[in-house]
Amino acid sequence: MTQPLVSVVIPTLNAGAGFTMLLESIRSQQFTGGIEIVVIDSGSKDGTLDMAREADAITLTVSPGGFNHGRARNQAIAKARGEFIILTVQDALPADDFWIDKLLAPLREDSGLAGSYGLQQAPLDASLLSRARSSVWFKANHLPLV
Repeated sequence: MTQPLVSVVIPTLNAGAGFTMLLESIRSQQFTGGIEIVVIDSGSKDGTLDMAREADAITLTVSPGGFNHGRARNQAIAKARGEFIILTVQDALPADDFWIDKLLAPLREDSGLAGSYGLQQAPLDASLLSRARSSVWFKANHLPLV
């Protein structure tokens, strides 16, 4: 297998049925390079790892008691083979089919950059509090810089 251009790292714990939608959304990205998914799970009992394996993801596990957000991501990154790493979470969906391309565009344009990020927007079926928090965060990050 050739080296993938991008590795998408996802820490999980009982991600639920919606996790399949995230995996499918990543796999269907309109992106010319290769995409590798690396899932690091901390004790799921709901079939999360099976869903990840069905999507041809690399799967790693950590004990639930030893889980640490930073350490788990670092372990997954150490197994990733991509030239670029994208960190996401189990319940966030890409905004569109060009999510990866948009995240990488600034990094490809300027070799002096070390990172790029995208905002999350709460889905319409999220709680009122989650939607309000997402809306405020989104608006705050789209204000012109002075």
